[in-house]
Amino acid sequence: MRFPAGYFLMAVPGLVACTAAESPDLPESLEYRFEEFRIPVQDGVHLYGRIVGYGPDTVIVPASMYLAQDFQPLVEDRTLIFYDLRSRGGSDYVWDPSQLGIEFDVADLEAVRSALGIEHFSLIGWSYLGAMVALYASEHPEHVERVVQIGPMGPRPVQELGEGQRGSAPKPEDIEYLAGLREQGKQEVDPVGYCRAWVRLELLPSIMGRPEMVSNTRMDPCIYRNEWPDRLFETLSLETPQDWDYSDRAARVQAPVLTVCGTADPAGPIEGGREWVSLFPNGQLLELEGIGHLPWVETPEHFFSEVDAFLRGTALQDGGS
Repeated sequence: MRFPAGYFLMAVPGLVACTAAESPDLPESLEYRFEEFRIPVQDGVHLYGRIVGYGPDTVIVPASMYLAQDFQPLVEDRTLIFYDLRSRGGSDYVWDPSQLGIEFDVADLEAVRSALGIEHFSLIGWSYLGAMVALYASEHPEHVERVVQIGPMGPRPVQELGEGQRGSAPKPEDIEYLAGLREQGKQEVDPVGYCRAWVRLELLPSIMGRPEMVSNTRMDPCIYRNEWPDRLFETLSLETPQDWDYSDRAARVQAPVLTVCGTADPAGPIEGGREWVSLFPNGQLLELEGIGHLPWVETPEHFFSEVDAFLRGTALQDGGS
């Protein structure tokens, strides 16, 4: 679906345009645009998002704060729409815990689609959002062309992690360094700086199979108050279901689904990915040996080539399973 230039600034009722600027992270040879927006959804909440590219194929990707900077390799021939969930990234914080959860996130995704006037698009969902986009696809099959799950939360709780899926322990010297920052009051006097150190030294390495590749990422979620450690963990505890079974809803997904799982992923265990694929009518699994929860960081060339091929409807280089 191709949008005319300026469409998001002028033609969408209720949408508040923030900026229209060039993104410094895109190749100069590509024709693109970079626009930011805030969309009102239910309960008076506004969601932050950004639109990159002019391409005819539209892909919606939740979790802008983690993915927008790194997912630029997918922009060619596409319009990428990134946005943040309620209480996450640049979106409004929700003080009422009863207004958080996966069903609200599914409804918010539909609100984003409706506000932007998009009829047909593909979806990419990472981690918890791998489950969320699958639920959306089951409820709105008329809109969804293809779905990519990356290290998804399983359709049911995974009770046991396989060998190699315990994550990488942060280096002792990094833990000691972070402890020293806390003792100095760094969290209070420079919360953004502390958060950045915590993300790079503790959070990301603990969920990666190849933590030495952490320098590959350009994500900077800490510019948002919602992603500072204290608020982040509070939100995660409220939005993540305590017990769930999405098996019946998975069976109703009509779109082709690619489930990307690392064999060393402690946050999205491969057992859950395999179960998703067994439930989808048209699902395929891409297993990445020794890779953890950030495959676009740990093995970017392989990851992007496979996802790009799937979104274009061509055969995966790995063949899938």
